[in-house]
Amino acid sequence: MTHGKPQLAADRLREVLTYDPATGAFTRGGKPAGWTRPHDGLVYIKVDYRSYLASRLAWLYMTGEWPPRSVSYRDNDPANLRWANLRLASPKQTAYGRKARNKLGIKGVRETPNGNFRASIHVNDRTLNLGTFTTKEAAAKAYATAAQEHFGEFARVD
Repeated sequence: MTHGKPQLAADRLREVLTYDPATGAFTRGGKPAGWTRPHDGLVYIKVDYRSYLASRLAWLYMTGEWPPRSVSYRDNDPANLRWANLRLASPKQTAYGRKARNKLGIKGVRETPNGNFRASIHVNDRTLNLGTFTTKEAAAKAYATAAQEHFGEFARVD
């Protein structure tokens, strides 16, 4: 139960929507269903007067059960709802896949006062210093290597 109302059942979802796992398209009566939030690209679909994340609906449609945790996108594109692009993720794994939020636009890299670039990565509630580099490209490569090592398929470097 969520917010005092019963969760949408898979059989009800399949009554009102059709999902094509090869394309990721949801349709209602042959017409595209849902809308995309402009600020983050997430797709939502309304069923029985309630809005749901389309990625979670795809999981429900395909497995018959609500996902036990977040559903993330292998290619980091929330509009790509193809079944092969969806995977379960913990909140930390989802965070690993977020875009860079610094002025350089390079994850894990910041410019130092003397014009060099410092790379670091946050792992298991600790910040690991990866070194100081003369170019942002070298610092970005250090972060990318560490992210792949620590986060595997959930690593994102941009």
